[in-house]
Amino acid sequence: MKPEEGEAGLDTRCSALLSDLGRRPAQVAQWRQEESGIHSKVKACDAGVPPVSDLAERAHMQKTTPLTPSPS
Repeated sequence: MKPEEGEAGLDTRCSALLSDLGRRPAQVAQWRQEESGIHSKVKACDAGVPPVSDLAERAHMQKTTPLTPSPS
């Protein structure tokens, strides 16, 4: 291989790496936007779920409350 051919290959690879590096900020911004959307969805789900202590108390109340037949 001639030195010029090696340099041309190296130049091509360096150009490709620089191009990839230039796209990274946009990709990072997109990932952050997606992450923010995911966090918003999780918060919305959490807002609709009662705390575990409330669920445990309800389960305990249902367990200790005798079943009474409903009036017909």
